[in-house]
Amino acid sequence: MAKSANKAHGLVDEFTKKSKATDEKLSQVDKMTQQAHTALKNIETATEFATVLLAAQNDNWKAFDQLREFSEDKSFPLRKVAANAYVSIQISYGSPIRPGYLNMNLVSCIDPSELSLSQLEQTYLELDPINHAHLVHVVCGRYNLSKKDKMAFLVDVLKTSNSITARYYAADFFLKAAADSQLKWQPFQIDPLLSWWEQHSDTIE
Repeated sequence: MAKSANKAHGLVDEFTKKSKATDEKLSQVDKMTQQAHTALKNIETATEFATVLLAAQNDNWKAFDQLREFSEDKSFPLRKVAANAYVSIQISYGSPIRPGYLNMNLVSCIDPSELSLSQLEQTYLELDPINHAHLVHVVCGRYNLSKKDKMAFLVDVLKTSNSITARYYAADFFLKAAADSQLKWQPFQIDPLLSWWEQHSDTIE
């Protein structure tokens, strides 16, 4: 009986030791798994940010706006980098050198100077955003379109274009057409322009 009891105690002690060792290994595995998960998440975040930054630097409005959201998100690990990138793009559009844009005639074989307003609007919907800035210049240079039609078109661009450059020129032309010294705009504070249009569109001919 005594021998059996001692043997049983020995087995229990051995099992306890093995159990502790197993627990320690499992704990180590769990820590390694968590570290791997964190590293993977960091890589995914960095990859997402790099993709957004590259798109924003290549005239993509949605990506540019995403940079703004990143910069305002206190939990985003690259918040400061996003803020710097967002401001940098803003500054680039505020410089004396006007941003360039692609002439749509070179890629679409469309002569927008011959299109009616409804055709221009339809063309805008079908065009690649990279051509929106040129279309803005065409519309604003047309003498057979009313000021109100031109400004309404510019408002659509300000609301919907995925081209940063197109929104920049739309805002610039809108300010000139509004001719209101009280209306201020900085790249890219669009809401004041849209609010002005809501208040004054009925008075524009």
